[in-house]
Amino acid sequence: MNKKIIGISLFILIITSSIFGCSKFQENNDTNLNSIDKDSINPISKDTAINILKAEYGDNILVEDKDIKLIGDLYFIDVYVEVVDSDDGSHETHTHRQSLGNIKIDKYTGEIIAE
Repeated sequence: MNKKIIGISLFILIITSSIFGCSKFQENNDTNLNSIDKDSINPISKDTAINILKAEYGDNILVEDKDIKLIGDLYFIDVYVEVVDSDDGSHETHTHRQSLGNIKIDKYTGEIIAE
């Protein structure tokens, strides 16, 4: 009889502690995912922002460091693309800059933010 009581008590103790442990583990995971400290994350550099734009719009973009402004958590970048036009009658080509507008990039994630 005593062995049966001790066995049942141990079984209940193990089940209770495992349920409590799993709930604490889940609670810790939720707080870690939702509380990201931006001060501990290194922001992307201006060169990395330019590389993101080249990946998105191609290598013909014209961006310099002076075109990039940091406001809050966003890089505001004036992006221009080099366009080559040719006349149908002659074989001359003309090159000019065309603006793609002001593009925003999050400095922590590198995500291009659409307006």
